[in-house]
Amino acid sequence: CLPTAVTKAFNIAKAPLTVEIEDRESVYGEEIKTLADLITAGTVYKDDQPYIVKTDVVKGSAVGDYKIYGEITNANYDVTFIKGNYKITKREITVTISNASSTYGSAISPLSASITAGETYQSEVAFKVSTTATSASNVGTYPITGEITNTNYDITFIDGVYTINKAPITFTASNLSIIYGDKAPEYTYTPTAPEGVTVTLSSDYVQSKDGGAVGSYTISLSATDTTGNYDITTVNGTLTVGKATLT
Repeated sequence: CLPTAVTKAFNIAKAPLTVEIEDRESVYGEEIKTLADLITAGTVYKDDQPYIVKTDVVKGSAVGDYKIYGEITNANYDVTFIKGNYKITKREITVTISNASSTYGSAISPLSASITAGETYQSEVAFKVSTTATSASNVGTYPITGEITNTNYDITFIDGVYTINKAPITFTASNLSIIYGDKAPEYTYTPTAPEGVTVTLSSDYVQSKDGGAVGSYTISLSATDTTGNYDITTVNGTLTVGKATLT
């Protein structure tokens, strides 16, 4: 008689693999580095490609930590992934802030700065500059400082100096005329003195029968500044005493 056929089932188990994914690091805005891994347990059959390694990081991704993970591409393998980490670090630049100045009481001049080491990614704005000086600030020097506005950067600022210079002001005594024998007039000047500045006017003209003769007298002008904010120039005036008409 013929032998009886016997059928047996074979269970093909998945091949176990352990894959350790390497960490990577790059600077914000740089090209993403090639990912790498190492099979630490198990064997790949011939030219099989049982998995791929991926990350969500792209060029321009913000500073931070991102996972590097694996994905099984061959159902014949049971892959255990030891995930890696992709770190994006801050981009370093140096910014030199320009000095600036203005005159007391004037509007603050535009502030400027330049990148003197490194560069920004795609020319994006990463900082701003400001000063504590205002149009009302007294004469003196004030810092011009920088502030980071993009957290993807580590910026070294070289501060600038804002100088408030004295405001030039010229006080001019008014020229006046009187008739012999008249009292000395009220002396005047232009422009009006700002707060903290005192203007004094005087003349050697004296009304008297024997004094204050016909002629010209200097109207002397002096000014004092208690604020230190003005560069003062004074211009004297002239008092002209004319002849009296007798009737």
